[in-house]
Amino acid sequence: MGKTLRHGSPESLGVGRDGMQPIYDFIKKSEDQKKPFMVWYAPFLPHTPHTPPDRLFEKYKDKAPSPEIAKYFAMVEWLDESVGDLMSYLDKEGLAENTIVLFIVDNGWDQCARGFRGHKLTPWEQGVRTPIMVRWPGKVAPREENGRLASNLDIPVTILTAAGISVPDSMEGINLMDEQAVDARKAIFLEDFDHDMIAPDKPEATIEARSVIDDFWKLIVTYSDAEGGGKKIDKIYLFDLANDPKEADDLAAKHPDVVERLLKKLDAWWDPKDDGEASKE
Repeated sequence: MGKTLRHGSPESLGVGRDGMQPIYDFIKKSEDQKKPFMVWYAPFLPHTPHTPPDRLFEKYKDKAPSPEIAKYFAMVEWLDESVGDLMSYLDKEGLAENTIVLFIVDNGWDQCARGFRGHKLTPWEQGVRTPIMVRWPGKVAPREENGRLASNLDIPVTILTAAGISVPDSMEGINLMDEQAVDARKAIFLEDFDHDMIAPDKPEATIEARSVIDDFWKLIVTYSDAEGGGKKIDKIYLFDLANDPKEADDLAAKHPDVVERLLKKLDAWWDPKDDGEASKE
C-alpha cells in the first residue's frame, strides 16, 4: 500500500497495475533464505481509479451498457491477468504444490448488475455474495460449491489448520477443508455499518443492518436513526435465496414463523440492544 494515500498515491496503486515484480522479489528472498513466505496481494484492482489498458477497454466498450461499466469490466480482467501471472510464477518456480492460494474479495460490486439489488455497502447479495477460491495442487481437488455456507471468518481458521498451527478457542469460523464441519454449519451472520464508524468499540452506534442466512432463508434487519440518538429497526426482510437469489420477493409477511425463528437466532449471535456485547451461538 505504499504510503497509504489511497487512490491518489502511485505507491498504493503500483502492485498489480505496474506488474508483480515486488511480490516475486519477496518470494525469491524467502526461498534464498529457506524460509516460508506469506504474501497478501491486495491491489486496487478493480477499484477506482478505473484506468485499464486500451487493449482491455476495447474488448468491452461495445459489450457493456456504458463506457464506465466497460472500464470496470476491463479492470476485472486486469486483476484476473495479474492473479494468473502470480499462479504461473508459482508453477514455474516449482512452488505450487507447497503453496496454498486463497482468493477472496472484500465486497461486491458498487453498481447493480443483472437485476440484483443493493451495492457493496449493503447486506444484499450484490454486496456480500463474493467468491472464495482455493488452489492447493494435490491437496484440494478443483470443484465449484454453491450450496453450502462459507464466511471470510473461516479463512484464518483454514490457514492455521492447513499449516499445522493450533486455532485459538476464541477464534470463530471453521476449517473449510473439513467436510463434516462445512456440512454441519447451519447459518452465517452479516453486519453492515456506516462507512465511517464513529466508535469501533460501540458497533451498535453505527449499525445499518444485520442479517442471517440459515440454509437458503435470508433475514435482513435494517436500521435508521432514532429521535434523540441511537438506532431503531427500520424494516425486516425475508428471502428464499434458493428460488429468489436476486432478493426480489420479500416473504416476511407470508412466513412470520420463519422471521421469528431467525430473529431469535440473530439476536443470540449479537443483539445491538445489549450494549454492543456479542454472544456466540
